[in-house]
Parts: sequence; structure tokens; C-alpha cells
Amino acid sequence: MTSSKNTNSHNRLYNNENSNGDDSFSKNFNDDWSQFVSEHKKDFNDLEKSKSAKIFRKRINQAAEPLRNIAFNTKPGPRDNTTSSWLDVDKTMDEYGDDFVAPNPHFKNVSITLIVLWSVFVLGVLGMILSVLVPYFAIYTGSVSAFLFLIGGAGLLMSRKKDNTSSEDYNEFGKGARV
Repeated sequence: MTSSKNTNSHNRLYNNENSNGDDSFSKNFNDDWSQFVSEHKKDFNDLEKSKSAKIFRKRINQAAEPLRNIAFNTKPGPRDNTTSSWLDVDKTMDEYGDDFVAPNPHFKNVSITLIVLWSVFVLGVLGMILSVLVPYFAIYTGSVSAFLFLIGGAGLLMSRKKDNTSSEDYNEFGKGARV
């Protein structure tokens, strides 16, 4: 079984159970480190002036540049917008809405065939959703709804096709040659 020993301790050198109570390393650590740094000062200076250290500093600066731009950016962002929005209805209507007329759609030219094709298409889609959600009825509703979907979709696509486009276009110019 695993023990409850904390192997992820930040001070593993200080919490080592196998050290047999020897605390000389922890007491003199700062002194030893400062002595090591002073002995190898020339080596550290050479490393600091090396080409790889310069490349490393350059890469760090390149990586930190976007963060500096974000932190010290004085340009306004998208949430600092102070202009009016189309949602400011009263103000917008007062400025631009003198000749505004609300849309009033009419459905006079909608054919019965188009309504039937749309209803068949929607029934097909709803039947497919039902066959996915209720697997018990999937055999029946899946095949019927697929048929309705295909018939409705094909009918809608065919209703978009115009038979004789030349009779509708350029009526005021007659049926002569077009340049």
C-alpha cells in the first residue's frame, strides 16, 4: 500500500526522513550558496553574455510583448463603445425616423402547393426527430418521416425552378434580342 508521505513537498531537502537528523545542510545553505556564486562569478558573467542567453532574453521579450500591450493599452476596446446603438429606439427614431414606415407583409400570392410542401417537409423533420428521441417507434416513424422529408424537400426545390424565365424578365422590352 502507499504511504501517506508527502512527496510533493516544496522543501524536500529539509523534510527528508533518511537524513538521520543531519541539519548542517539546511543551516549553512545560504552561506554555501553565496560562496558558490562568488567562486563562479566569472562563469556566470560569461553565461550571461553568451549568445544563447541573448536569444533567450529576446524570446522572453517577444513572449511578454502581447501581455504588455494588453496591460498598458490605452485604446478603447469593444466594450468601451460610447456611440448609440440601434437598441436606443427613442433616440434613433427621433434622429432618423421621420419617414419610417413599419413593414406590412402580405401573403396574397402564396400558393396552396407551397403551403402543402412546407408542411410535408416540416412533418418529415419532426418525424425524424421523434424517431431519434423515441427508438421504439423508430422503424415506423423513421421510414415515413424520411419519405415525407424527401418528398417535401424535392417539391420545394422543384418549386423554386422557373420554367420560362424569359417571359418574366425584361417584359417592358418585349421578346426581342437582348444585348
